[in-house]
Amino acid sequence: MTDRHKGLSIGDVANATGISVYTLRQWERRYGFPASRKLESGHRRYSLDEVSRLGLVAKALGSGFKASQVVALTYNQISTLLEGHQTFHHEDLVVEHWLKCVKTWESSKLMEYFNKDWSILGPIGFVAERVAPCLKRMGEAWVHGEISISQEHFFTELLQSFLSKYWLVESDENSSDAFVLAALEGESHDLGLHMCAVVLAAAKKKIIFLGTPTPAEEIVASAQANPVKAVCLSFSSLYPIDQAIPLVEKIYAGLPKSIDIIVGGDGAPRGLAYLKQFSKIRHFYDWLQYERTASQS
Repeated sequence: MTDRHKGLSIGDVANATGISVYTLRQWERRYGFPASRKLESGHRRYSLDEVSRLGLVAKALGSGFKASQVVALTYNQISTLLEGHQTFHHEDLVVEHWLKCVKTWESSKLMEYFNKDWSILGPIGFVAERVAPCLKRMGEAWVHGEISISQEHFFTELLQSFLSKYWLVESDENSSDAFVLAALEGESHDLGLHMCAVVLAAAKKKIIFLGTPTPAEEIVASAQANPVKAVCLSFSSLYPIDQAIPLVEKIYAGLPKSIDIIVGGDGAPRGLAYLKQFSKIRHFYDWLQYERTASQS
């Protein structure tokens, strides 16, 4: 049985839902939810059904409901509550159109949406206002059983192909600032790296794309062999934090202190002073622009 079938640790649940470990424990004591089960090893785990319901709870809190109003409700009750309350923004409607294409395997229609939104929003707007919210929605759709694993892969491969066509052409091979992009051992998702590459290409940076999975020592070696400004690491929501931190520390120890380590994704370790993190994609782009201006002055 895989770790995923055994359930998720409270840290993984917190990363997947955006609800803090402290809050999850308080709710379990007060409302009996989310309910954990104890493994033979003594560790406690939470089921995917609990995580799915917590995702709706988080959405309800974001819509203005109080925890006391929604935490004790069932999944269906929260869904009904949100349907009667939530007003979709334009980007939400666009994402639903994308999701419909995924459900019906319409690659040509999806490409039409991609090209149209790209032409309107540009590379940074496309990644920030379309791709980022769509990935969140696709994750919810998979957890809730709206789409299959194969449909999620269908969407991911199509989008990665679309994004890579841009950054492979637009990245500046002559830039004095190179960025190594990688995901660590055990990580199977690299769409976040393609999103990062688009932002770097828009800022006219050189991209050294290692992809996933890449051993920590190989990431260090690649950075040491090139005039690198930063190493960018991407973590999906279910990447184990107890695996992430030692590997990130290993990379940090092997790099000159002049090389930044930038982490992103829902599963990225937080609170480590030597890591750079950006809460929004546009903040990352603005930092790149500032760094370029500073280096030219």
